Amino acid sequence: MSDSRDLGMGTPTHEEWAEMRAEMAARSPEMRAYQAHQDAAVVINGVAIGLQLTVQGPHVDTVDRTRDRSLPEGVHRLTVSDHELLIDSMEWEGRQEELRERVRAWLLEHVTLRGTRLVTGRRRTDPWWSARWREANPW
Repeated sequence: MSDSRDLGMGTPTHEEWAEMRAEMAARSPEMRAYQAHQDAAVVINGVAIGLQLTVQGPHVDTVDRTRDRSLPEGVHRLTVSDHELLIDSMEWEGRQEELRERVRAWLLEHVTLRGTRLVTGRRRTDPWWSARWREANPW
């Protein structure tokens, strides 16, 4: 590890952050659960936001315990229309790519892209959702 971490100077590298997180998680089960929850939130919200920034129409709601106290600790709820998916953060710990694919697949099952429109006038849309939209709307 570089001297910048030891001296409190500079910004830690990605590898240094990963090492620090692993050290904290090893010392505290609560920290491990918190990190798993935060990692899952980044993935779930990122996929949902990517869809909403790319395609007009489908509304996706993401909720965790901070917004709905009836949810168990560490659980996220993803809702589309009257369908919901519950995701336990600890079950997906360290498997962010797999979780991303699971959330995308679930959304594709419950969101209709055919006949919708791409969002225009935005600098960045999600390339993955743009590709799925083109597949559903080949004209």
